[in-house]
Amino acid sequence: MGFGLNKHKSSHSSHGKQKESSRTHKASSRSARGHASGSGDDDAVSFLFVVNEFEFDDNQKGYDQWLNYTPPSEPDAYDHEFAGSVFRYHNGVVSPAPEFEWTREDLGGGRRGPGCIARRNPEYDQYVTMYPERVLEIYNDIPMHNGWPPQYREHSVFACSPFLPIIVMPGDASLGSFARRGCECGEEHLPDIDGWRLLHFMHDNGVSRATDEARGLPYVGGRRPSWMPALVPQAFENRVPGTIHSLPASRGLSGELPIVLALMAFHGARGHASDVFTNARWHRNQWRGPPDGQAHYPATDDPPRGFLVHVSLDLVPEDIPAEHFSGLQEDERDRISTLLWDGVLIQG
Repeated sequence: MGFGLNKHKSSHSSHGKQKESSRTHKASSRSARGHASGSGDDDAVSFLFVVNEFEFDDNQKGYDQWLNYTPPSEPDAYDHEFAGSVFRYHNGVVSPAPEFEWTREDLGGGRRGPGCIARRNPEYDQYVTMYPERVLEIYNDIPMHNGWPPQYREHSVFACSPFLPIIVMPGDASLGSFARRGCECGEEHLPDIDGWRLLHFMHDNGVSRATDEARGLPYVGGRRPSWMPALVPQAFENRVPGTIHSLPASRGLSGELPIVLALMAFHGARGHASDVFTNARWHRNQWRGPPDGQAHYPATDDPPRGFLVHVSLDLVPEDIPAEHFSGLQEDERDRISTLLWDGVLIQG
């Protein structure tokens, strides 16, 4: 670089400044994080999530090649959804987050757009309480929401039948994931089941990590998991001949966060998936609900049942100085990722 004899000194000085800058950034980020979450725990793993149940026209459900019912392929088939309550996970403790709610973009003409978790604006609620006749936006220019936590992950998860127990896909199936779509070859491809994947697991020394990709294996990794069949149907039991006695004891269930949350949500009655989390069925990374299979899985002749699970960071950009937010968001994502892929969501 042409620094001559001062090269090493300059490099050392620069490195020192980088370390000091990093310390300053982390200290500022911790301060901003504590202010945003209301917690002084700098190393906490925290996120927001909501489980919404799909509602669709039974006459438009699909079929696979073995005539198992599958989710509808057209977005128009999804009439509406049972919007769940928003919850906060903080170091193993799940609690309601009533200041947040699920909201969707209105595209007009009866079409719905993507959804997100948003924070309610107290000023809006106070105004509407005082002037209920002015709830329409033409009379009220106060925004309904004043904070939008960044999305972490979002998955659609369906239970179709005992013969097609759990299928998953990233994103929101009700937005037309199966619609005819073009590709680089210039041709349109018919909707098919390729957008969905049978639930798979990556095996990690007794931990089964759920995945939405065609990687891993269609059965769990450990021996005698405590959460089977409570959360994962018995069809996913590891029955590879000659390996059962050599398998490590199951140490837990983890992986893609929305998928694991959906597996728990099937213990809620239709339209009441949030009850699972309100009643603390998942606490301290342990499943404390019924040990048997989900009573609310569809039977062979029932239509599929599915959820859209949306997970956001427990951060509101509007509350955090812009110069700190990028690093703070990265730290949050790293913490969650470490829990999912190095730790466990459900022990046992």
